[in-house]
Amino acid sequence: MGTVHLTLEIRDQVALQGLAKLKAGLRARAGLLNTLGEYLTESTKQRIRDGGPAPDGTPWKPLQPLTLELKKNKDHGILWDSGMLKDTLTFELEGEEAVAIGSMMVYARIHQEGGIIKPREGKRALRVPKVGFRKSVTIPSRPYLGLSNNDHECLERKVVTWLKGII
Repeated sequence: MGTVHLTLEIRDQVALQGLAKLKAGLRARAGLLNTLGEYLTESTKQRIRDGGPAPDGTPWKPLQPLTLELKKNKDHGILWDSGMLKDTLTFELEGEEAVAIGSMMVYARIHQEGGIIKPREGKRALRVPKVGFRKSVTIPSRPYLGLSNNDHECLERKVVTWLKGII
């Protein structure tokens, strides 16, 4: 097989300086990741305030009548009662490549993924207020973490703005 080698030599100082600035900017992504993390945290909090929908646009399953009755703040959305889930949402950088959004609340995962709550080991049943005891309680999935179409568009604009700033 025949090959051709091509060497590109840039002699223009302005172009070389621009390339050096771009290279340095691409290495220093923490500022961009912080901006994206702040946006996603606020977008997720707004999703909870609004009562959904899931990032893919699927409406959250409505609360059961008894759950509505027990809710402290009936005017708030489905996943917003005390406000703890919303208020504990935060982000952290994962190295220089990614940002993670989430909450450390023990119930955060089951609201995102859904599941069955069973009694702790050694217990026979769960005590449910105004109901009594149950062998289990099923929580439907109500995804609040993730990127909506609007989130994708906003993040893209933020990345483009950041890139323009380092060129």
